[in-house]
Amino acid sequence: MVNNVRIGIRDALEEKGVEMSGVPFTEFPAKVAGISVGGNAEFINFLQGSSSVTLPDGLTFIGDRVFRDNFQITAVTIPEGVTEIRGEAFANSRISALSLPNSLETVGWRAFAGIPLWDARFGSEIRTINGAAFADCPNLRSIRINRPAGSVSGAPWGASGADVIWTG
Repeated sequence: MVNNVRIGIRDALEEKGVEMSGVPFTEFPAKVAGISVGGNAEFINFLQGSSSVTLPDGLTFIGDRVFRDNFQITAVTIPEGVTEIRGEAFANSRISALSLPNSLETVGWRAFAGIPLWDARFGSEIRTINGAAFADCPNLRSIRINRPAGSVSGAPWGASGADVIWTG
């Protein structure tokens, strides 16, 4: 199973023009700066059948709509180094547990819209959260941000039932 995943990822990257000959699996993330629908969506296929996913080190962004409408994955851990989560990246999925890196700076339009998330925690590097990032998230109760109160505009970013807790 794991070997099939490695081969599938390698093939998908090569189809997108990434030179993968001689690259060991542990160095795949260095060849892929981010996970993106437009660029290397096939990379995400190995997640099918998984309910909990830890994305590999080396990513710098999560692209538009990558996990959108994914009903199998319920938990995602995003590694340090990711600075941006783009539009609708996780929208309408079943993700209820999300570990965000302290390096995260920007969250795009409806990035987490319609997911059953209960709480979200942002580190001190967050600068921009789109005003609709948490639209249609009825379970969301708290958004914690390790920054001074009001330093990220637009709170509660579409999460009408959530309390924003500033801890910085």
